[in-house]
Amino acid sequence: MNRDDLSLTETPLLTEQPQSSFNAVEDSEGIDRTLEEEHETRHGFFANLAETLSESTLTHVVSDILEGVQRDQESRQEWVHAYREGLKNLGFSLEDKDNLAFKNACGAFDTTLSC
Repeated sequence: MNRDDLSLTETPLLTEQPQSSFNAVEDSEGIDRTLEEEHETRHGFFANLAETLSESTLTHVVSDILEGVQRDQESRQEWVHAYREGLKNLGFSLEDKDNLAFKNACGAFDTTLSC
Protein backbone atom coordinates (compact mmCIF):
# COMPACT_ATOMS: atom_id res chain seq x y z
CA MET A 1 0.00 0.00 0.00
CA ASN A 2 1.41 3.37 -0.95
CA ARG A 3 0.47 6.92 -0.03
CA ASP A 4 -1.82 7.37 -3.04
CA ASP A 5 -4.03 4.46 -1.94
CA LEU A 6 -5.00 6.28 1.26
CA SER A 7 -7.55 9.02 1.09
CA LEU A 8 -7.62 11.86 3.55
CA THR A 9 -11.16 11.01 4.61
CA GLU A 10 -10.28 7.46 5.57
CA THR A 11 -8.62 7.63 8.95
CA PRO A 12 -8.33 4.68 11.25
CA LEU A 13 -10.54 4.98 14.31
CA LEU A 14 -9.90 3.65 17.76
CA THR A 15 -12.35 0.87 18.32
CA GLU A 16 -11.36 0.34 21.91
CA GLN A 17 -11.28 3.15 24.47
CA PRO A 18 -8.40 3.02 26.95
CA GLN A 19 -9.55 2.14 30.45
CA SER A 20 -9.07 4.86 33.02
CA SER A 21 -7.71 3.83 36.39
CA PHE A 22 -9.60 6.66 38.09
CA ASN A 23 -13.32 6.98 38.58
CA ALA A 24 -14.85 10.42 38.90
CA VAL A 25 -16.92 10.92 42.03
CA GLU A 26 -20.52 12.00 41.49
CA ASP A 27 -20.14 15.24 43.45
CA SER A 28 -16.98 16.05 41.44
CA GLU A 29 -15.06 16.92 44.60
CA GLY A 30 -12.34 14.39 44.05
CA ILE A 31 -11.25 11.13 42.56
CA ASP A 32 -12.24 7.72 43.84
CA ARG A 33 -9.11 5.64 44.35
CA THR A 34 -9.27 1.88 44.26
CA LEU A 35 -7.53 -0.39 46.75
CA GLU A 36 -5.04 -1.44 44.11
CA GLU A 37 -4.01 2.18 43.52
CA GLU A 38 -3.56 2.75 47.24
CA HIS A 39 -1.36 -0.36 47.39
CA GLU A 40 0.72 0.97 44.48
CA THR A 41 1.12 4.31 46.26
CA ARG A 42 2.31 2.70 49.49
CA HIS A 43 4.52 0.13 47.76
CA GLY A 44 5.43 1.97 44.58
CA PHE A 45 8.31 4.15 43.54
CA PHE A 46 8.42 6.26 46.71
CA ALA A 47 8.05 3.35 49.13
CA ASN A 48 10.46 3.02 52.05
CA LEU A 49 12.68 0.14 50.94
CA ALA A 50 14.14 -0.30 54.42
CA GLU A 51 10.78 -1.63 55.59
CA THR A 52 10.84 -4.41 53.00
CA LEU A 53 14.48 -5.54 53.28
CA SER A 54 15.73 -8.20 55.67
CA GLU A 55 17.92 -7.34 58.66
CA SER A 56 20.96 -9.00 57.10
CA THR A 57 20.57 -6.98 53.91
CA LEU A 58 20.16 -3.76 55.89
CA THR A 59 23.26 -4.59 57.95
CA HIS A 60 25.24 -5.19 54.76
CA VAL A 61 24.05 -1.90 53.21
CA VAL A 62 24.87 0.07 56.37
CA SER A 63 28.35 -1.43 56.63
CA ASP A 64 29.04 -0.59 52.95
CA ILE A 65 27.93 3.00 53.50
CA LEU A 66 30.01 3.43 56.66
CA GLU A 67 33.09 1.97 54.95
CA GLY A 68 32.60 4.34 52.02
CA VAL A 69 32.31 7.35 54.32
CA GLN A 70 35.46 6.29 56.19
CA ARG A 71 37.42 5.87 52.92
CA ASP A 72 36.16 9.26 51.74
CA GLN A 73 37.31 10.99 54.93
CA GLU A 74 40.70 9.28 54.79
CA SER A 75 41.20 10.20 51.14
CA ARG A 76 40.69 13.89 51.79
CA GLN A 77 42.85 14.15 54.95
CA GLU A 78 45.75 15.73 53.05
CA TRP A 79 43.42 18.28 51.47
CA VAL A 80 41.83 19.16 54.84
CA HIS A 81 45.27 19.64 56.40
CA ALA A 82 46.38 21.93 53.54
CA TYR A 83 43.12 23.88 53.78
CA ARG A 84 43.50 24.43 57.53
CA GLU A 85 47.13 25.47 57.17
CA GLY A 86 46.17 27.89 54.41
CA LEU A 87 43.51 29.50 56.58
CA LYS A 88 45.97 29.76 59.46
CA ASN A 89 48.63 31.34 57.23
CA LEU A 90 46.13 33.83 55.84
CA GLY A 91 45.24 34.96 59.34
CA PHE A 92 41.81 33.38 59.48
CA SER A 93 41.38 31.64 62.78
CA LEU A 94 38.41 30.80 64.94
CA GLU A 95 40.01 31.47 68.29
CA ASP A 96 38.44 33.06 71.34
CA LYS A 97 39.77 36.56 71.78
CA ASP A 98 39.27 36.66 75.55
CA ASN A 99 42.96 37.21 76.21
CA LEU A 100 43.17 40.60 74.48
CA ALA A 101 44.76 43.61 76.19
CA PHE A 102 41.42 45.28 76.95
CA LYS A 103 37.69 44.96 76.19
CA ASN A 104 36.81 45.43 72.50
CA ALA A 105 40.49 45.48 71.49
CA CYS A 106 41.25 44.52 67.90
CA GLY A 107 42.71 41.05 67.54
CA ALA A 108 43.69 41.34 63.86
CA PHE A 109 47.25 40.78 62.80
CA ASP A 110 49.17 41.06 59.57
CA THR A 111 50.69 37.75 58.48
CA THR A 112 53.42 39.48 56.48
CA LEU A 113 54.73 41.20 59.60
CA SER A 114 54.51 38.16 61.87
CA CYS A 115 57.55 36.38 60.42
